[in-house]
Amino acid sequence: MRLLLALMLVIPLGAQPKYSNLQILKMPEDDLIPYMLTFNEGLGVRCAYCHDPHSFAADDYKTKETARRMITMVQELNAKFPAGKTRITCYTCHRVETTPLMAPPAN
Repeated sequence: MRLLLALMLVIPLGAQPKYSNLQILKMPEDDLIPYMLTFNEGLGVRCAYCHDPHSFAADDYKTKETARRMITMVQELNAKFPAGKTRITCYTCHRVETTPLMAPPAN
C-alpha cells in the first residue's frame, strides 16, 4: 500500500498513468490497480512478490509468469459460468497463502 501511495505522489496531477507489458489483463487503466490489489488480498503478498519494484513492467520474476498463467486459468473458468459472472478468484484456492492448500486442514 505504501508503494501505491508513493507512486501516486510521483505521478503529476492530471496525468494518466500508462501501464506497459500488460499481456493478460485487458481492462481500463483505472481498474488495474484495484484489480491488482485483489491479488495482495487473495495471496497475502505485496506487489514486489511478482514485480520488480524498480520496473513493474520487467519480466524478471518467475512469480509474475506464474501469476499470468493463474489469471488465464481463472478467466477461462469464470467464462464457463452463465452471464460471465465471477465465481472464482485467487482467494478461492489460495486463502491468503502463496501456495493453495491441497487438502482440508487436519482437525
